[in-house]
Amino acid sequence: MKHPVSAPAFFLETPTPAGRILLWSQLTAGEENTLTLLPWPGGQGWLAGLWEQASPLGSQRLLDPDEPERLAGLMAPGLRVYCTRKTPPPGLMLGVCEQQPRPLFPLPGEQRETMTVLCKKERREERRTARLMAAAVSLLAENRRLQREVLQKEKLQKAVENLSRREATPHSPGGETMRFLTAMTPQGLRCPTSTLPALTDRAILIEDPWGGVAPVMLGLLRQRLKDRGERLITCPSPLFPREVEALILPDRRLCLVTHTPLCPLPGLPDRQRAIHAGRFAPEGELERYRQRMRLLRRMAAALLAESARAAASAAATRQALAALWAPVPAQMEEELLALGLRQLRQTGEAPEEA
Repeated sequence: MKHPVSAPAFFLETPTPAGRILLWSQLTAGEENTLTLLPWPGGQGWLAGLWEQASPLGSQRLLDPDEPERLAGLMAPGLRVYCTRKTPPPGLMLGVCEQQPRPLFPLPGEQRETMTVLCKKERREERRTARLMAAAVSLLAENRRLQREVLQKEKLQKAVENLSRREATPHSPGGETMRFLTAMTPQGLRCPTSTLPALTDRAILIEDPWGGVAPVMLGLLRQRLKDRGERLITCPSPLFPREVEALILPDRRLCLVTHTPLCPLPGLPDRQRAIHAGRFAPEGELERYRQRMRLLRRMAAALLAESARAAASAAATRQALAALWAPVPAQMEEELLALGLRQLRQTGEAPEEA
């Protein structure tokens, strides 16, 4: 299914050094109803139909990190839909029918043994992906440590205060949502091409080849903008999930993003301004470490490429597992689509069915 360029897209889950992370809180926060399907057994007919009705309402697409072009869910006014194979945390009630959980279970019988073998294989491949990412992160963390040893914190804090004062929107409604702008996919670290053009007209790039300054700066900016009541989309890093990779200010149509050689960002707006990390961590003071830091970065890039291959193998195993699950009956697809449309119409914005 082709999606309009104007539709922003994010990831809600991604492999990380700590394993596969899904931002469950973004599905359950607020009053909106949540539809889920656990696991996602394939077949996008009802979801595609729901998106056709939700896309004009300022909705967001949620993509599948196993197949970055595949629609895995959507965020619309009054409705959240997400399809995942990940098991929810204990006590979290998510289901395919309003608030009543109704998961689909695999067919019993001769397929059970095959499914057990594939499940074990999937877990091994996911652990391998996480280990390779963790090894890459340990190398990148050393570069960050060296850079932060010479970080001029007072100068950085002053720049953050000036920037937040200039960019914060007066009388903004405030609020923060969390999304992954990039995710580890079978093709490596990837960012959707439509997101930044749909939400921003301006970009502030934090040019940070070693990765130690941008997370500190964005973390400080995030707190300052929240204190000023700015509405934010905060994007954690899939490599360092506790750190901020990008901030999007929809009311200002502005993004502040980390610009590094490891992850290209497609669709950046033409109006750009660069902030160089060297302003706050002088490159001259890192000269004696330069060769070492370049070697560490090359080694980390090789490990991330290997982790992408492991992620591709895990995704292929999940596809084989999906083929063993009971297919979604046509009646259930119709029920899911009708339920989603009913929730959208309750907002007073979605069109009635013909």
